[in-house]
Amino acid sequence: MHTFLLSIDMQLFWASPLLLFPLFFWGSWFTVVVMVLAGLTVGCAFTVAYINGYRAFFISMIPNMDLIFGYLRQIFFATHVRMGAWLIGIFVGYVLFKLKDRKSPLNRVISHCQLIN
Repeated sequence: MHTFLLSIDMQLFWASPLLLFPLFFWGSWFTVVVMVLAGLTVGCAFTVAYINGYRAFFISMIPNMDLIFGYLRQIFFATHVRMGAWLIGIFVGYVLFKLKDRKSPLNRVISHCQLIN
């Protein structure tokens, strides 16, 4: 059960150069492509959940095992549904990379407090 996360991470790890090289070479306009892909994956998860009637629930509260297995197979274990968080992480990493030499407009104390939280 716990190896699914490792398999999804490994698939996304191998797909990372497909996004990182265009981000490096073509820069800012490719971030739009990354965010559109993230939006599509979120939309895909919503569509799958809406069509199949999945609701926000605790798995232990549902007596229908077919519904639970369908949710796990189509939402929880699916790479294309889990890819949204990875794409947002790629985007935030790119933004931090671009802003690394700029001075932060925040006060030093406020900045450290945000890091602690």
